[in-house]
Amino acid sequence: MSNFINHYSLIIFIPILVIILLLIFFKITKNKFRFLFLFSLSIFIIFITINYFSPKELDQKYKIMNLLKKENFYINKIVKDYAGNDRCVIATKL
Repeated sequence: MSNFINHYSLIIFIPILVIILLLIFFKITKNKFRFLFLFSLSIFIIFITINYFSPKELDQKYKIMNLLKKENFYINKIVKDYAGNDRCVIATKL
């Protein structure tokens, strides 16, 4: 659940970060092209960071792993699909 909270705290923090970046980049660069490039690059990095902390897979994966461990299962393997997402948990009852 902590990843879920971190994800939404990042979403709330974005407008503040965007205003700070606008002010910093505007003071650093007087060239409009360089300003737009740095600003768009920083926004892109922010969105990548938010997607990295996305709670969709993380919460479900850890909930299932904890449930299986609690019920005395040994997790043999976690199979990923071609996109690199966790798709299947292979476990054995102890």
